[in-house]
Amino acid sequence: MAVQFIRTPNGDEMAVVSRKEYEELIRSINQRERRADYERLNRSSLTENQKAEITRLMDRGDSLLRAVRNWRDYTQMYVQEFRTTLGGASQSYLADLETGKRAGTREVLKNLAKIYNVPEDLFVDEV
Repeated sequence: MAVQFIRTPNGDEMAVVSRKEYEELIRSINQRERRADYERLNRSSLTENQKAEITRLMDRGDSLLRAVRNWRDYTQMYVQEFRTTLGGASQSYLADLETGKRAGTREVLKNLAKIYNVPEDLFVDEV
């Protein structure tokens, strides 16, 4: 990877890579995150049939959070009705969690597990 370092006028140092290298880096990060989601699912106490159904949804491109929500046949709007339990989380916040644009707090992820009726360790490390 060819990296160029530049210094901004305020003194911050920045790394510059080509778009192709940037996209490869993002793809690599996403693959690692997906592998971690599959591993977390496989370690969970869900039944093999449940794991297979969620895996099928993940294989079509859903994140673990989205796959579990879809497996439960819940919409984001339905889940958002539990706003109080989720610390006031909006539907757009839930969408950001599912796409990885935001990382949910430990408390929100634990509460999502309760809403989805799945083990907390499916979404939260070291419960």
